[in-house]
Amino acid sequence: MPALYATAALSVGCGRVAFDQNASNDPTIDAALDAVACPTTYQRICGGCYTLHDVDFMWGQAESTCEGEGTHLVVPDTDVEHSCLLQAAGMPIRMWIGVTDLRTLGTFSAVTGGAQMYLPWAPGLPDSELGHNCVEYRVEGWANENCTDVNRFYCESDGIPVDPTAF
Repeated sequence: MPALYATAALSVGCGRVAFDQNASNDPTIDAALDAVACPTTYQRICGGCYTLHDVDFMWGQAESTCEGEGTHLVVPDTDVEHSCLLQAAGMPIRMWIGVTDLRTLGTFSAVTGGAQMYLPWAPGLPDSELGHNCVEYRVEGWANENCTDVNRFYCESDGIPVDPTAF
C-alpha cells in the first residue's frame, strides 16, 4: 500500500550546553532511553523518540496516523520538551499535539489518558469558541482550535498507549 503521508527525519537537538543534544539531562533517564532504540522512522530528540509528519492533516487524521505507527500525537510535558520540538521543527509553526477537550468541554486531556497538567496557553487562550476542541503548538503558546483545521504534527514513541476514552 502506498504511503499516504511524508515523514521528515529530524536531526536537530535542543542545543543544551555541556550535554548531549539528544539527552534529557537526567543520567538515569538517558541510560534507560538509550537502551531502547527509537522506531526506524523516529529520531531521538532531547531524550525522546519523535517523527515529524510534514503534511497538513486534521487532528483526527493526525492521531490516527500516529496510532497506525503504534504511537500517538506528541504530548509535551515540560517547557524543555516543548521548546526543543518547536526548534527541531523550525519556526514559525503550527502543529497538532495530543491534547483535546473533545470528551469534556473545558477539561483538556492527553490522548494517553488523564488530565493534561502542562498547559502553556498563548495569551487569552483557551477560548470557549464552539468547535475549538483540539490543541495546536504555536510559537506564542498553545491554542485550542477547530479539529477540522489542518496542521503538521509530531508522533511520539514513548511506550504509553493511547486511551480512546480520553477523546
